[in-house]
Amino acid sequence: MRRFATLLCCVVLTACGSSEPPVLASSPAAPLSPAEPAPAGDSGLTAHRFESESCPARDYYVYTPATVPAGPRPLVVYLHGCTQTAQQAIDGVRWNELADREGILVAYPEQAVFSNSGAEIDGNGSRCWNWFLPLGQTRDSGEACAIAGITREVMAANDIDPQRVYVAGISAGGAMTSNMGATYPELYAALGVIAGTSYTGADLTGQLAYQAMGARARRMPVLVFHGVTDTLDVFPLGFIAARQWLGTNDLVDDGEANQSVPQTPATTESFAADENPGGEPRGGDLCVRNNNFPCPGGALGYQYHYPYTVEHYLDGEGEPLLDFWQVQGLTHNYAGGDPRDTFVDPLGPDTTEVVWQFFNAHPGRN
Repeated sequence: MRRFATLLCCVVLTACGSSEPPVLASSPAAPLSPAEPAPAGDSGLTAHRFESESCPARDYYVYTPATVPAGPRPLVVYLHGCTQTAQQAIDGVRWNELADREGILVAYPEQAVFSNSGAEIDGNGSRCWNWFLPLGQTRDSGEACAIAGITREVMAANDIDPQRVYVAGISAGGAMTSNMGATYPELYAALGVIAGTSYTGADLTGQLAYQAMGARARRMPVLVFHGVTDTLDVFPLGFIAARQWLGTNDLVDDGEANQSVPQTPATTESFAADENPGGEPRGGDLCVRNNNFPCPGGALGYQYHYPYTVEHYLDGEGEPLLDFWQVQGLTHNYAGGDPRDTFVDPLGPDTTEVVWQFFNAHPGRN
């Protein structure tokens, strides 16, 4: 147990999505430019600027498909990882392709490069969301406030169903997703934590997230998606995220940590590599460019997906609550995306499809 606690402390102090510790000062070795305008050929993507007297200002993009069904539509807020711009994330994760098919909107907040105006310090030199700072873990402060403000701004400007607003992210964005679920539970119907971790990175019981929810505490469906062979945000962090959200939901339903929400999976499914693939093969890419971590599936000859296991957890009423996807062979990459961009492995399971299917099955109950 002591060895596990030591590992946790070391990992929490390492920036999710970066091979270096969290950087608050700018890094001359990896200069990053501010957000660029959306490409002219991508007419559904528009660039915006969120500004507020009470929250940090942030750039963001919104993708609106050309054809959308009548009536309120879902909104997915996607949070990129360290060293990424929003545009790099957009190009790699294929959420816009899913938006075209499903008629949803997708918003992409972008972390700011570190700046020190003398009055305040803002942003991060590696574009990591500062999920590890108290300001990013507290309602109405720091980047949590900015992301919630962007979400509300997109909702106000579009016909969005308030019961179908979701947030997902990878790595530092995945950790920030947990923070958003704890600090703004009334705003998001469900969470997608991809290669991330729990609220604060060290909430083993779920008590801290429950306290952060306060009077707004509510049942929170969560999908946790993690590579078992992730060498940066190691697999125990995904395990901690799953345990935290089970514990938080256990506290939410009756105020007591009494396992009224079962802490063991109701069912477990396991799939061999390339089993029941469907679609076009995506294998063969070793991910040796664009800051990707290795993609061992290409060397092993996989064509569709890695082996993976899914644990399905239910709430106290027997309703689906949390899915924990454990992908053997996946490193610190977004599975099933476009490997021409950063931190993406073309092999599945298709993260975007997995997250959307979970979101689509969990509208809000507010």
